[in-house]
Amino acid sequence: IELVAVDVGPGPYTGLRAGVATAQAFAAAVGAQMAPVSSLTVIAFRAATGRRRIWPVVDMRRGQVAVAPYRPLPGGIAPDGSPEVVRPEDFKAILESERGDSLVVGDWQVLPESTWTGLHRVRRGRPRYPSAETLLEIADMYQRHDKLTAAGEVRPRYMREPDVQINW
Repeated sequence: IELVAVDVGPGPYTGLRAGVATAQAFAAAVGAQMAPVSSLTVIAFRAATGRRRIWPVVDMRRGQVAVAPYRPLPGGIAPDGSPEVVRPEDFKAILESERGDSLVVGDWQVLPESTWTGLHRVRRGRPRYPSAETLLEIADMYQRHDKLTAAGEVRPRYMREPDVQINW
């Protein structure tokens, strides 16, 4: 085993921490490099569009979602802005400010129905969740382009503080 792929989030704190720690331990034990990939990238990569700006959504709980814009390219996607954690009404404002057509994928079902009112240039689609198959496909591309990371350097992308704090 030469390569370990891992979804580094964003997402719920505990699941990310456990998943990344397990992948790091496995990679360290076998001496493999790692391909840390964002959940948003994995979701956007499988979006079926040739021209719409892609907005993957990850439910961050507490009434917030993580989003990031991607541009479709032949054979893939490219980031087209920075990921951020927003409330549904803020995401709607972002979509309203878009000049072109957009495709929202991922956890869009967690957004209130009012989010979509008046957004005539926005379509909702699939996939809903990141898939292992897509994660591995992206990891393979990272390996071919020498974008791998040592196990000890991989960090989860929490994008906010955990729900619970221990004040010792």
